[in-house]
This record gives sequence, C-alpha cells and structure tokens, in this order.
Amino acid sequence: MPQKEFHCTSYTFSLSLSRGASAESETVEDVTVNRDEAEHIFNLICTHNVYPCHLYDVISDLIA
Repeated sequence: MPQKEFHCTSYTFSLSLSRGASAESETVEDVTVNRDEAEHIFNLICTHNVYPCHLYDVISDLIA
C-alpha cells in the first residue's frame, strides 16, 4: 500500500484458511517498508504453514 507522504510502500500480510463450511482469516498491516524483509517473512510464513490465528504472533516475533 503506497504511503504517498513518505514515498514508500508498506507491506501487509493476510492469511485465509477454509475448512468445509468454516473459514478463518487474519491480516497484519504495515509490517515493514523493506522489500527484502517482507520477502523473508513471506517465505517463512509459507515454509512453516502458519495458521491465521498465529499470524500476528509470528510476525511480532520476527520483527522484534
């Protein structure tokens, strides 16, 4: 999402999981402005099959 006043992009992560009739989703906004860090976080989320209910905690631990 472009931050026009700062001329940069902020990366947001969203996960969704559907099981039959139930669905779960989570979004964490404005995680980082660094593309390399965003790609690293994305790869870790995909590699370790993070569930939506854990997304916030995982990202918090990664950027701490």
